[in-house]
Amino acid sequence: MCLLLPISSQASDLDPAALIERLKKPAPASIAFKEFRFSALLEQPLVVSGELNYLAADHLQRFVKEPYREKTIIRGESVRVERDGEKLRTFALKRAPELRGLLTAFGALLTGNSEAVRKQFEITATGEAARWELKLIPLDARSKERIQEITITGAGDTPSCLFMGSGVNTQSVMLFGEHPNLIFNGEVSPERLSTICNEGSAAQ
Repeated sequence: MCLLLPISSQASDLDPAALIERLKKPAPASIAFKEFRFSALLEQPLVVSGELNYLAADHLQRFVKEPYREKTIIRGESVRVERDGEKLRTFALKRAPELRGLLTAFGALLTGNSEAVRKQFEITATGEAARWELKLIPLDARSKERIQEITITGAGDTPSCLFMGSGVNTQSVMLFGEHPNLIFNGEVSPERLSTICNEGSAAQ
């Protein structure tokens, strides 16, 4: 399963550093999300919703509120996962490239520090100020085995979606802001979510 998020056949290159600077917001910051995780091992996508709290460059909290309650705390190089009814789990961030990618990508939206992002990713940006796409490709070979690329779409200074390719058969799509409140009828696919993220509306 690949990431195909064309904004326009006439999309032009943007300055990634300028785009990241425009998205800068002071910490702490929070944003609602709904995540769809697709996998060849799942008949239907796994859907969770909650909130991301960005507290500092190395500190991100991910709260899942539905359909279960879970808190993931990324701080420095450690990860702590607390889920209702289960034993506390802690592990090193290097064991979870997806979480490191989320921390770096979400940080890119809020800190305005493109140089820090360039240390871990190749960055490209396309579109225009009104509607843009920011693509991050891991530089580390081991990370690239787990994350092919991260694509963030948005309009103006507001991110709308984050697509994370985690191998050929797994893909995670996170909707931000007002998008998590959309009501979905019928089958949900990465392609349908791509349309929603690029056009800002859902096919009800």
